[in-house]
Amino acid sequence: MSLKMATLCFLSLTFSVSVSAWELIGHRIVGQIAQSHLSSKAAEQTKLLLGETLAQSSTWADNMRSDPKFKHVEPWHYVEIPNGKTYESSVKNPSGDILKALRETEGILRDENASTEKKTEALKFFIHFMGDLHQPLHVSRGSDRGGNQCYVKWMHKANRSNLHQVWDTLMIESQKLSYTEYSQFLDNVTEEKRKNFVRGDFDSWARESMELREKIYPPNSEKYCKAKGYPPFKEQPLLSYEYRFENLKSLEEQLQKAGLRLAEKLNSIWR
Repeated sequence: MSLKMATLCFLSLTFSVSVSAWELIGHRIVGQIAQSHLSSKAAEQTKLLLGETLAQSSTWADNMRSDPKFKHVEPWHYVEIPNGKTYESSVKNPSGDILKALRETEGILRDENASTEKKTEALKFFIHFMGDLHQPLHVSRGSDRGGNQCYVKWMHKANRSNLHQVWDTLMIESQKLSYTEYSQFLDNVTEEKRKNFVRGDFDSWARESMELREKIYPPNSEKYCKAKGYPPFKEQPLLSYEYRFENLKSLEEQLQKAGLRLAEKLNSIWR
């Protein structure tokens, strides 16, 4: 193998491992923030069910995607609400969606007759889906698979990325913090702001994500969002420091909201 080819292989492997690792960070930040705001009873009950922290359990639902037993839950990670539609007026996936999944898993956690095994599984899904709900591209337009088919260039790099990956991974990765460092950095919300954040319900939080969603697409999305194939490289917008500067605060606020709202929900379940 030539030196050039070996270098390319190394860089490719390094990039893919980095992305895989950092995709987990957002969920762990949400779990870590929530953990620090649990009541003593909620902390005790979640520990009994999980045997670990919320942050440690937060990525279980993604890990299970490769298990055929959980193939049916794939649509539960998102919801499709096209522009101009509401959840009520949009076509529902017969296999379910994130809003239905959150209501069902919360119901299991509140059910005194549910088995410990069933509650443990429901809690792991609930933790993860609360994080997903606050990633604006998980409340998808439907036409571009939550930004997965919106091809962009990130930070002057020549390699192709997509808008979903920018929000799932790359902006968080750009901060170069571990999930414990990042959650500590973000867990500084005043009590007044916390009370404001935890107001509402799953539906209103989905509407928030939907409203944010429409602010994060670079202009002329019809040129770089393709249902099939790839747009010409020159049509793919460059998302650089300016894009990160304009959007990082919104991303971080979504992580804060998700963590605080998760804690509020769990505290209300185990009063």
